[in-house]
Amino acid sequence: MNNYHKQIQGMIDERGIDSTDDILRENLSSVTKKVISSRERIEKLKNTIENTLNQDEINHLQYDIQDNQERLNIFLQELKEADEIYGAFNEYIKRKKP
Repeated sequence: MNNYHKQIQGMIDERGIDSTDDILRENLSSVTKKVISSRERIEKLKNTIENTLNQDEINHLQYDIQDNQERLNIFLQELKEADEIYGAFNEYIKRKKP
């Protein structure tokens, strides 16, 4: 988490604590929505495969699932980083309070 302290300090200096908090929360929310959407898309594709008989369609759907899984992995990494940054922000604020 300490890796983010300079970034957080810069954001606070530029925007203030409240705006920085808003930005970091919005980022967490945005990435969380991407994760949820991606998981739902993968689940929908898997359900479609179960009801598909055409092998070409199945292959295409499997490719789509793989593509969406790769995207989900990226979003999960982004979510982890956003969570770490927000955690570091909270830690920084607690240490700075009188």
